[in-house]
Amino acid sequence: MKLKIGLSLAVVGLMLASIGPANTCANGAQTAREPPIGDLTGRDAVGFRKDKVTKESVGERSILRGPDGGKTVEDFKQIQELNYKLRRVSKEAPVALDEVIDTAKNMNVIANRLKANLVLPKSKEKTEIALADSIEALVGQIGEMDASVRAFATNPIFRQNDVTNKDLPMEASTNLAKVIALTKALQGGAAKLRQR
Repeated sequence: MKLKIGLSLAVVGLMLASIGPANTCANGAQTAREPPIGDLTGRDAVGFRKDKVTKESVGERSILRGPDGGKTVEDFKQIQELNYKLRRVSKEAPVALDEVIDTAKNMNVIANRLKANLVLPKSKEKTEIALADSIEALVGQIGEMDASVRAFATNPIFRQNDVTNKDLPMEASTNLAKVIALTKALQGGAAKLRQR
């Protein structure tokens, strides 16, 4: 027993000797460490210690923004207005092909923006539409465009919050994909017919 106590006191004595006078005060307590020397990269550079983080050490941070709801509502209105314009142009005696091209191009931009801003499932159908080779075929595609835009814009998921039908988002996605494909076909078909 006396041997164990003696060994314990020897170990404590060695521990105190290893601390040394540099880290002890007059009463034997330890003092605080000095801050590290060198650059403040690593943890400080990624923002854990906010007092040391600067634009120079972290760089510019991008701000991710969600889709603009006001712009999406405006896009809904514009795509319908352009659809009415396209339908009106198709009923004129000589169809104004330049106006068909411009309107289809604007509709394509808006439809792609709606596709990016809306949270819709990816359409399962590949939508490829051949270019019209006659005015009658072009007018037929404008009719298909009218039906697709109306089906998309009047889909209940955009008008009611409590829709539980799981097929409606896919229908909206399919109609929007068809609108995008038709805008491309109308641009190409009208340009081809204009060259004749």
